[in-house]
Amino acid sequence: MTQETDDISEEIEIAPQLQKAHKDTLEILDMLSPPHLSSTGPLAIPIVTVEIDNENLVFDREGVPLCSKMEDCCAHLIQGPPSTPLNVYTGPGAHGNLCLLCLRMETSMLVQMHRMCGSQPTTALLPPFTNLVNCVGGYKESACAVTPKDQAIIAGGVHIMGNPVTFRKNFNAISKKWFIDQTESVYRENTNERSVP
Repeated sequence: MTQETDDISEEIEIAPQLQKAHKDTLEILDMLSPPHLSSTGPLAIPIVTVEIDNENLVFDREGVPLCSKMEDCCAHLIQGPPSTPLNVYTGPGAHGNLCLLCLRMETSMLVQMHRMCGSQPTTALLPPFTNLVNCVGGYKESACAVTPKDQAIIAGGVHIMGNPVTFRKNFNAISKKWFIDQTESVYRENTNERSVP
């Protein structure tokens, strides 16, 4: 912190307590600003894999409340049974009462709105998580609704999967549970693999 000067350009000594308070204030403001990459440490945005997402795309998970959008839940946009909403997202970065599909939809709609208007928020929004792309455990980059080019809107240069029209509702005969099948969006080195939760 630079020293203040008075009217005759002489330095005014600032008490160490005020210098510390100024430094602490700047650190807090820095923590409240959008995350950024720096040489001082990693970006603190949770990484979510396809496996974690698949766990959150299973219907009727015991002990987990239903998506608060209820009849407007994005799970209803995918044809077939069941006709219930998904459960609330419980993976890394979870907060709120939306399912994974609704969380993805709201994030992608926000990005689309700003893209179409050619605008950006005054400060980029902190993403709930980032998805892996173009690697095992991740998605095809082409299926992502949020990409690093949207950094002015969603901070951190992240990828967030969208809700492609290729999603289907399927039944897992082993677990006896319905789930959202997102296989077509999953990155595969071996194209014969299927993603079943």
